Amino acid sequence: QPRPDKHPENLNSILTKALERKAYDLRSSNIEVQADLSPDLPAIQLDAPQFQQVFLHILNNACQAMAEYGTTRKLRIQTCQVGQHLRVEIADTGPGIAPEHLQQVFTPFFTTKSQGKGMGLGLSIARDIIRAHQGTITLKSQEGEGTTVAMELPLETAPSS
Repeated sequence: QPRPDKHPENLNSILTKALERKAYDLRSSNIEVQADLSPDLPAIQLDAPQFQQVFLHILNNACQAMAEYGTTRKLRIQTCQVGQHLRVEIADTGPGIAPEHLQQVFTPFFTTKSQGKGMGLGLSIARDIIRAHQGTITLKSQEGEGTTVAMELPLETAPSS
């Protein structure tokens, strides 16, 4: 992963661009998007192309999970400020992740997808990018209940040396 090239960015606009890039897939899979983006998010120092990649990986996973699961397909996206952090949550109504797989989802090449549906690199790349920005990414999931990916990024990131 190249070192982040950070600039003051609006997380909502990066997220919105990622959603626009996935709009066709979301529509054609009948996925309803509920975006609750906090209008007064402060700008944050980050690498916009890298974060677009993070959001696309997570959106791809959510789309594929829901497309194969076939129930109510809803994607809930939320941004907010929590203390000195910005928080992004992306929740899907897919099949969820088995507890024994939850610890492995960030392992490179680990995938629960059927053959040919993914390399298992998306979440490990996303985690590396978020870590390079001093942030955290966590997954909450229950089988049959969907998955929520939560990311937290510090408002003030230390300059990368």
